[in-house]
Amino acid sequence: MVKRLARIGIAAALSLYFGLFFLTSNSPLFQTYGGDSAIFVTLGRSLLSGKVPYVDIFDHKGPMIFFINAFPQLFSRTVTAVWVQEVVLFFLSMLLIARMADRMGLRFALPAQMVYLAFVGLCIDGGNYTEEYCNFFTLLGLATCVDYTFDSAPSAHWRHGLLLGLSFSLNLMTRLNNALGVCALTLVFTCALGWRGDGKGLARNVLSFLAGCAIVCGPILIYLGLNGALDAFYYAAFEHNLLYAGVKDQSRLHLLLETAYGERAALAAGLGVLGALAAALTDRRNARLRVLAIALAAFAVANAGGAFVSHKGYLHYLLPGALSAMAGTLCLCRAFERSSRQAGALAAATLCAYSLSVARPALREADAAARETLWANQGFAQQSVELVSHVPEDERDDILGYRVEHMWYVVTDVVPARRIFFMQEVLGQANPAIMDEVVDMMRNDPPKWIVQFYGRAFSPPYDARVQEIFDTRYEVVATNDFNQLLRLKDE
Repeated sequence: MVKRLARIGIAAALSLYFGLFFLTSNSPLFQTYGGDSAIFVTLGRSLLSGKVPYVDIFDHKGPMIFFINAFPQLFSRTVTAVWVQEVVLFFLSMLLIARMADRMGLRFALPAQMVYLAFVGLCIDGGNYTEEYCNFFTLLGLATCVDYTFDSAPSAHWRHGLLLGLSFSLNLMTRLNNALGVCALTLVFTCALGWRGDGKGLARNVLSFLAGCAIVCGPILIYLGLNGALDAFYYAAFEHNLLYAGVKDQSRLHLLLETAYGERAALAAGLGVLGALAAALTDRRNARLRVLAIALAAFAVANAGGAFVSHKGYLHYLLPGALSAMAGTLCLCRAFERSSRQAGALAAATLCAYSLSVARPALREADAAARETLWANQGFAQQSVELVSHVPEDERDDILGYRVEHMWYVVTDVVPARRIFFMQEVLGQANPAIMDEVVDMMRNDPPKWIVQFYGRAFSPPYDARVQEIFDTRYEVVATNDFNQLLRLKDE
């Protein structure tokens, strides 16, 4: 009981500290609102306001991100509520890692917990990203594989397939790329069951895996189908996502070999593979452990490879690598503990020290980025609210932000009046049909009010067709340091 309470206390302390100083988008200490984080908060608010995902409000992520951001705002329509949810999920992640350490017979869970948070800290970029939530979903599958490996039962239980199915489908419904790691785990363990001739275990797990997928995907697809959103969902979450990934910013080889992005991806994957090898080589008679080692190596490679599907080197794409580093840490600890208690304790201490060496610069980066953002946006919230005050109360459901900073919607609590509500021209780079839709909307169903990004450089430039509509059909009502308010002229 004392050990359990201590682990709960450690998990709570680590999660709270991490949440305060690394989840800077929504942390009470900073509330920088972030980039994508503000989009997702707006998606949640739009869902609560009755809008249908993809049909009434567009994003090229899976539908889970709508629900994830809507849930905490049921209780409080604030970014702090979203932050609390993030901290709770990190707390549950710490407990899952501790459980995995217990199942592997380790005395110390802290090294793996600290390594995980350190690598997440390197890449979290403010928090409230799809990758962050996918990491929690993936942990469910990873913990399941560890359970099976160290279970004394001769055959795989149906719950193993069920939990892997839940893990896979939750990832799939949030961000496609993040399902790759769970795919690797599932394929290796499925092949191993077939190789061992465990036909009954294989059948049970295939069926329970499909059941897990149905539990997650079924209600979501029914909801989207009833609201006529299935086609729009498929395009946004799959087709547009691939088109967006294909927009060339930097070459993948450049990202891998010449940037900190590639260095961090390789470091996390290397730690994962190293740990898997160490575990397998120090316990050669354990057939299930060999399977786990192969699965973890494939998991690390899949996570690293998934970060290079896109040409864009956004740090949060590397978040799955933190799971690889954590799993490698658990395996390294087990390898050393099999040698002696002293070796195990020394390895645990060394890995904790290593995690601090990673976390300290990550903390400085997070703090500097947050403070720079706060300085650059000083007065933004106040000026944004003041700008909206020019709009009559009964017309505030007909405002569209045109290429405004994403947090504009959050600080004003404006729900977008049209489907394509952010980075219109940027989205159009992936598919020009997006801008055709925007232009058609502006010509045939223009919003009464437009707030536009104004007076600062922004690339790509405004679409000439949209600019012409702004110049001829709208009149300027107010301007501030950040944005400009336009009103549709009476016709």
